[in-house]
Amino acid sequence: MLRIQLTHHEIYLRRNLEWYMDKKYVLALLRVETDGENNGINGQAWIQKMMYAASKAYPQLECGFKPHLYGMYSQYLENILCELKEDGIVCMEKDGEERHPVHLTWRGRQEADKAIKDVEPNVLRSLRSLKSAFNGLTYRELIVLSYTKFPEMLEKSDIIEDYQKWRKDAALSMVKHGKISLSLGAHIYGIGVADFEDCLVA
Repeated sequence: MLRIQLTHHEIYLRRNLEWYMDKKYVLALLRVETDGENNGINGQAWIQKMMYAASKAYPQLECGFKPHLYGMYSQYLENILCELKEDGIVCMEKDGEERHPVHLTWRGRQEADKAIKDVEPNVLRSLRSLKSAFNGLTYRELIVLSYTKFPEMLEKSDIIEDYQKWRKDAALSMVKHGKISLSLGAHIYGIGVADFEDCLVA
C-alpha cells in the first residue's frame, strides 16, 4: 500500500535540513551489549543525555539538541523514539515516577542487529561506553552528572534548585558505587579531592 502520510521525523527533516541523525544510532544504543547483556535503557531522559554526550564527539549524531526544562533535549530524537514505538520496534514501560524503561521488542532486536552493522566502530564503542556509564545511574545521579558535564544546556532548566540539593549526595553515591572517578566526584561536590575523600569515610 502506498504510504502518503509523512512520519514525524520526515516532517522535521523538511523543516530543518541542516542535520540528520539516522535512527540506526538509536537502535545501536538500545542493542549494544553492556556487562554481557542486551539490556534496555532506563528511560527517554537517559537516551537524550547519552545521545547528546555522543554527539559532542560525533557530529553525525547531532539532532538539534536545545536547552530544556530538564537539560538537553531533542524533539527530533523523541519523534524517532515515538515512531519506533508505533512501529513495534521498541516498547516503553512505566516504572515509578522517574523511570520509563525503553526496550527493543523481538522485531526490534532483528532490526537493530541489521542496523548495528552499519554503525562506525568508533561510534559503536562510544555508545557502548556511554550506555555502561549512564544506564546504571539513578534519575538524580543522571541529572547531577549531565548538568555538571554539560552546563551549556542549563539555561532553561526548571530543576536547578533540585540539582543543587542533589549534587553532594549524588557525588558521594556515584563514587562509592564506582560509577565515576574520585576527581569527578570532588568536582561535583564542589571541594578538593582530599576533602572529598574525608567526606567518603565520614
